[in-house]
Amino acid sequence: MSTNTVLIIFISLSFVLIAVVSGREKADLMVWSLILGVVVSIAASLITGIPLEIYWENIPVSTIIFLVFFDVLVQIMNQEYIFEYFAIKIIHLTKSKVRLFYYTISIVSALVSAVMMDISVALIFIPIIYRATTILKIESRPFVLGVAFSISIGNLLSPYSAAVNIIISDAAGLTIGWFFTNLFVFFLFAEGITLLIIDIKYLGIQAPPTNRAKRILLDIMDPNLLIIKKTRFWRHIVYLVGIIILLFLNIIPYLMIMVAVLLICLVERKSLGKLFQGVGWGLPVLLIGLFLLIGCLKVIGTLTIIEQGISTLIGEKFVLAMILTLILTAIIGSFISRTFAAVVFLSVFSTLLSETFTLPLHFDVLYIALIIGINLGGNMIPSASSHVLYTLDFVKKNKILHLDFKSYTLITFILSIGYIIMGIIYVLLYYGIGLLI
Repeated sequence: MSTNTVLIIFISLSFVLIAVVSGREKADLMVWSLILGVVVSIAASLITGIPLEIYWENIPVSTIIFLVFFDVLVQIMNQEYIFEYFAIKIIHLTKSKVRLFYYTISIVSALVSAVMMDISVALIFIPIIYRATTILKIESRPFVLGVAFSISIGNLLSPYSAAVNIIISDAAGLTIGWFFTNLFVFFLFAEGITLLIIDIKYLGIQAPPTNRAKRILLDIMDPNLLIIKKTRFWRHIVYLVGIIILLFLNIIPYLMIMVAVLLICLVERKSLGKLFQGVGWGLPVLLIGLFLLIGCLKVIGTLTIIEQGISTLIGEKFVLAMILTLILTAIIGSFISRTFAAVVFLSVFSTLLSETFTLPLHFDVLYIALIIGINLGGNMIPSASSHVLYTLDFVKKNKILHLDFKSYTLITFILSIGYIIMGIIYVLLYYGIGLLI
């Protein structure tokens, strides 16, 4: 057995172990991924004689910087209860009308997830809707499901909504404008269908809340109580709007977010050290571990073999390329790693788009398929997404009626298959219309 074969087996087992660990509640995924990444890269360096630095060059430093400082920004905004304010404001604007509240809070959570990490949106919105539905004495299930799935769908709207989107966008030069232009129609379609299914299945069968319960909710959940200092509160809203505008302009995003956070800390006299203590280091560290493993596959040539295999399978059949991209990224993203799925297909695309499919339309369609496949199709199991794991943990702790791990897993699996089918229809239509124009 060759040394490369031994390394491939070792790396493959590491990916399997990470997938297993991610599904276990008490296991520390961050520690395991980093240990495996470091150990495998050191072993690969010793066996192949290739310097260790070559393996570590694969770590996406700009993505890590963006994730860390964006997390700090969210902390700063949360200290002023910015997002909670608007979430509770929605309750008042909808006057606790159940169906209007359901659609509004779900759509807003989708839009917010376009500019925030999905786990951050879940941490803000899920507890608020649970408190609201508890006071109204109505079932929480449809609202939790609506928000949870809307967060995933909202990832289609921006390169900054998920770590894997940042990786894809950095590699392909995709901007917020590109996401809106090419995926907004699909977003509307997927969001509308999902919310309508949940409405018909779970919301429509409920009895409406009493007028007394509505009055109690509006009295208890007053958004103005969250404002400690009005001028400081609105200053932070200006900061947030300004940063979102700069993100739209796509001016070196990781550098912009770092400079913006540093300036806010100086102006508002906030301790960056204390803010760093509150950073969720799990995702950045997980990415470091995964990219060390992917770097090993890249250096020893395994990624090239996978790329050549997929390219050979596709040949010159562009429709097959679209469909395979959607299906394979969904499967790999669900059961192995979204990051791995993205890196493999970015490598495949670099060859296909330069040699076989050279039209701008080909570029757009393949990346649309990649983003839909990873973000929506790649949710077949709960452990594939951090915000889904949080939602399940919240459901378990609060004993939400008629919702548990088994039922949620079944729902997310069925919807993921549905998103893959919708994605295939969408890219076929997009490609067909593009050829006619």
